[in-house]
This record gives sequence, structure tokens and C-alpha cells, in this order.
Amino acid sequence: MKKIIYCVIILPVLLFTFYFLLFTPVFAAGEFATSYNITYDVLPSGETEVEEDVKLRNLTDRFYASSFTLSIGATSISDVTASDSQGQIPVEVSKNNTKTNITVRFTSQVVGKDKEYLWKLRFKSKDFAQAQGKIWQVSVPKISSLEDLDNYSLVLSIPVSFGDPTSITPEPKKQTEAGGRLNLYFTKEQLSDSGVLANFGTDQTFEFQANFQIYNKSIVPALARIPLPADTEYQQVMIQNINPKPENVIKDGDGNYIAWFKADKRQSLKVEVSGLARLSFKSKKKTELSTDEIITYTSSQKYWEKDTPQIKNKLAEVFKDKKINSNSEKARLIHKFISSFLQYDQSRLNEKNFQRLGALTALSNPDKALCSEFTDLFVAMARSAGVPARALIGYAYTSNNDLRPLSFGDSILHAWPEYFDPDLGWVMVDPTWENTTGGVDYFSKLDLNHFVLLTRGLSSEDPLPPGEVSVKFSDAEFKPSAKINLSIDAQPEIFAAFPAKATVRVENSGNAVAPISNLSFSAANLKIVGDNPVGVPGLPPFGSFKYEYDLRTNNLWESYDDILQLKVGEETIEKKVRIKPFFAYQYFAPVVISIILLMVGIYAGILYLRLKNRNDYNLKPR
Repeated sequence: MKKIIYCVIILPVLLFTFYFLLFTPVFAAGEFATSYNITYDVLPSGETEVEEDVKLRNLTDRFYASSFTLSIGATSISDVTASDSQGQIPVEVSKNNTKTNITVRFTSQVVGKDKEYLWKLRFKSKDFAQAQGKIWQVSVPKISSLEDLDNYSLVLSIPVSFGDPTSITPEPKKQTEAGGRLNLYFTKEQLSDSGVLANFGTDQTFEFQANFQIYNKSIVPALARIPLPADTEYQQVMIQNINPKPENVIKDGDGNYIAWFKADKRQSLKVEVSGLARLSFKSKKKTELSTDEIITYTSSQKYWEKDTPQIKNKLAEVFKDKKINSNSEKARLIHKFISSFLQYDQSRLNEKNFQRLGALTALSNPDKALCSEFTDLFVAMARSAGVPARALIGYAYTSNNDLRPLSFGDSILHAWPEYFDPDLGWVMVDPTWENTTGGVDYFSKLDLNHFVLLTRGLSSEDPLPPGEVSVKFSDAEFKPSAKINLSIDAQPEIFAAFPAKATVRVENSGNAVAPISNLSFSAANLKIVGDNPVGVPGLPPFGSFKYEYDLRTNNLWESYDDILQLKVGEETIEKKVRIKPFFAYQYFAPVVISIILLMVGIYAGILYLRLKNRNDYNLKPR
């Protein structure tokens, strides 16, 4: 009889799922309660020693736990041990796709209501702290479930050699420094909402090279355009080389630098772009949107089906019973929903299935998402909520592609969204990585590893990304500089009364954008016809701006020397011109003679016709 009771009533194997080091029991609620005191001890090498003190409390007198199975969202796990007051506990370690499974089989049983069982788990991992160029980044996932959780506390201990923290999200409840270590303390309430993301370092520099292939299939010459990495709120770009040199580089409505090239008929053209980009946490500027721009960035587009009933109904569910006072609060709720609702589909990578599904299809197929689907659904829902949003495509550094995947098509590129808040400007977020890292906070403060190559807001499909991209950390000195070159194209001799024009050109031959300025064009005596001054937009590297003026004299017989002056910002150039009277024009005499002869000929012809008509009239019978 005892044997039957043991098997049927007392023996259930209670399975706990631990997602990114956090336990979620799969048995019925109210059977067991747990408490955790966890320490992440980051070594100077970046390897992290994790120690967990776990207390399991029996809430009934009918069951006891015989094992724990933990699914840890990390692929680099080593030195796994477990112990209780009696000594070592057997553990089994196996890997399943992107996770490591640890099964702990208890040698002691806790029988009886309110009886407690204390045990300890230790292991090491290289997935929680990484040196990334000039910065260190440390991440801890959030609590995956609060059900039957008595207590949870976490200490994140970091070497002071990492430097002062640039950002810690969320802000720790307590912070101490002792023995060459910085200790950050977090509570259950903090980690139930988001994980921890701590960055050490002020800026990051990338060296990049992007290759584009242009092919003109037409039988006539055509213009082709490609996007270049551009300055944003949180990155500054130096374009060091473009080969071949473009016809011009302009800035489009999304802030992309667009390079234009002439391609002959049936010509294939390879364009190579290289430079440096510096990323920082401190915003370089705060964008303001006009009413028309807000309408544009909240409009429906292909893949961003924001007006469909499915999107609107889901948005109503997300916002239900919530007090929302700002764009940031709306974006946070949408980001939280998407990062927990969609599931990253690793099998699509293995099958090389990169077909873009769009927001509506992603909402209907939540387990088939790649970074494009996370991004498209965020943009569509944000726009449906009246929050301007757009998509970013670029390079995001990851030391573990399983935990922080890229996968924008068959390339090393990644996609993530950004939303607009009137108080903050454009704000980048990454719901994909928040999902795949088990809740690490990629909303409150993004890291210094997301390098934007192009922005899509006016269109969901354009511009197209480069075909090949190479990005690496760099220690090169970052010295952005704009170099303004001015030129005046006008004839050295201007003849009074004859039409004359002058074309002024401003070119940026530096490696960074030239700030917005005014262009003024003047002369001592000549009349300048045209807008003056003219606002010159910010010129990207290799970009140019030109404007044409009409030049007029006061009378027909003027004769003097004049100086044309072009001024842009602090740069000024001059060009001497000679004004001559109209009769000094070298072709004046032939022109005048030709006009006289023409007039005489016309007069003679008219006179001949009149005389002929009169003679014909006199010859008619009466």
C-alpha cells in the first residue's frame, strides 16, 4: 500500500522551466513557492560566475519536488554544480538549440506543509558580459514568472576596471563599491518588468565598408541612387571614400544620404563606400516633426497595415485599462507586447526563408517571426496608435548570434524600429533582442552596437540596403570635418543690355556633413536677380548645391570692372568681371548691319507687294 501511495500520490516529478536563469513551475499553482538570492559575479575577462541560493517551500502536505529542470538561455555554460546541506546534488546538462538544459535531481525530499528545502546552483557563462570595442556590456534577463514567487533578489558585481557605468537600466535600488568591485542591487519588482542592461563606456567607433551593385537595364543612360550611412540623433558618420565619385549626394526626407550616379545603357557599376561611424548615448540633436511629417510617419504602407481591423483590435487589447499620457508610454506597451507575443523562428534561418511577412501576417503567425516581423509589427501598431514610427536597417554587433540574432535577409544586417516622442525626438528600440534575450531591456536605453545604415519611413521598401557590408570595431581617431569649396561660373566679359548669367556652386569635399548655412551673392554695381540670400541645406560628404542668377546692367553704355562675391558661412570667394557697353560686343557691327539689311529687305518686299497689288487693281476691267 505504501508503494502505491508513493507512486500515485507522493511521487510527481515537478518540472520547472527556467528561462534565462529564472524558474517557472509547470505544476499547479499553490503547490510550491520559491525564493531566490542570485549573484552575477563578472570577472575581468568577462566570464560570469553565477551563484543561486534557492529556497523551495512546500505549500501542501501531499507533494514533494524530486527534480528541477532548468532551461537556460545561454549557449556557453560550464562548471555546473548543485548542492544542498547534505553535499553535492546530481546534475545533468544538455543543449537544445539556443538553450542549455540543466536537470537537478534532489537527494532529499521536503514532505509536509510549509517545509523548506534549501539548495544552491553554480555555473559559469560567457554570455552575460562582453567587451565590445570600446565598451563593456552586461545584461541580465527579467523574471519570467511571478507566480508563487516569495522573494527574488539579485546582486550584479562588476570589476571597477570596466570604468564608470554610462547607463544602467533599470536604476539599481542600491549601489556599493568595495574590494575593486561595483555591486548593483536589484529587487523582484524591478526585474519582473524588465531585465538589466548596463553599459560601461561613452562611445563606440565602427569602421565600415559597403558595396553596391548598380545595373542599368535600359537602352538609354539613367541615374541610379544608393543610400549612405548618415548622421542620426545618436551616431555621427565620416564618409572617407566613394568609388567611383557620385554626381551628387543629397539628404532625403528620412535623413538618409543619397548618392546619385550616372549609368550608361546596359552598364554594370560597382560602388564602394567606406568610412567611420561613432555611436554615443548622448543625443547629437533633437528632431522636431512638422504636422505634415507626423501625418506621413503615421500613414499606412505595404507591410505596415496599420488601418486593418486586426491591428486596431489588438492595439485596443494592449491599451485596455491603461492610463496613457505620452507617445513613450504607448510605444512601451507596444514594445512589451511584441517582444513577448512574437517568437523568433530559428528554423527560417536554417531554411534561408527570408521572405518578408509584414505586420498583419506576423500578427496571425506569431511563431514565424524574424527581425523584420518584429520591426514591421511595431511600426504598424505604433502608427495605428498615432505614434510616428519607422524602420531602421543596419549592423548590430552581437557576440552570440543565437541570443541576439541579425537575419535581415541573407546578410549580416539587422532591422529594428524607432518611434518619435516630442520630448525625446527619435528613439531606437529593439523588440527582437528583448525577446531572444529573455527580457533584457532594449527599450529604455539601447546599446552602442546598433549602427544605422539606412532609414525607411517615407516608404516601407525603399531605399535598398547594400549587397555587401563589412563592419568592425576601430580605434582610429574620429575627426569629422566638412570642407566647403565655392565656385562662380560666369563669363569674364559682360556686355550691357545683353543677358548674362552666373551659376554659383557649393561643394563639400570633407568627410562629414556641412551644417546648414546661407549663401549670399553680391556685386558692386551689377544687379543680381534671384533669391538672395539662399538657404543652403546641410551638405553630406561629396554633396553639392548650385544656384543660378541673372546679371543685369543699369544702362546700355556702361563700362567698368566689377567683382562678383560669393559667401557661404565663413567661406568667401570673388571673381572679377569686365562690363562693356553693348556696342563693344565683337559681333555688334555684323549684328547691326544684319538687322539693318533685314529691315531694308522686309521694307522692300512690302513695298514691292503693295505696288504689284496696285498695278493688278488698275488692270481690272471696269
